[in-house]
Amino acid sequence: MEPETGDERQAMKTIKYCCCVLVLMLPVQAFAAAGSGDVSEKLKTYFNDVAEQVERTADADRKRSILNAALDEMTGAFSRLEAMENLPDESQQAIAAIKAELADRKNELNGREDYDRVDDEEIDDFVDFVQQSMEQALNSTITISAGTAIIIALLLILL
Repeated sequence: MEPETGDERQAMKTIKYCCCVLVLMLPVQAFAAAGSGDVSEKLKTYFNDVAEQVERTADADRKRSILNAALDEMTGAFSRLEAMENLPDESQQAIAAIKAELADRKNELNGREDYDRVDDEEIDDFVDFVQQSMEQALNSTITISAGTAIIIALLLILL
């Protein structure tokens, strides 16, 4: 067997490096693909938990406070995501649509921006409406990249 030249050694190192990168990328890609569906489910679960918390609370002011806090948390999470550099245009549009939906629901809850304030005795029904509204918004706008989906999932974990 002849000794390898410097060029052959370099070529072998490059091939090994490329193979290692490909092998390491496969699980990441699988996780990212699975992550986009998980994000939608995590958001739905979050709003379901908020709805249950509101419905278990007897005081209308406390109900309103819980829902306001949840809407603020979600808006903040999406604002942090939106501020990230190199976010694809599709993701930017999806995030903007979800943030607009969140703002509309908060304005409606509190009677701002030409909305009538939700009556105290209607807050339970309203939180169900918010939950359905957000699920609908997520179903129609979650066309975000898998990487963005992973970041959203991380932000939700931090909430």
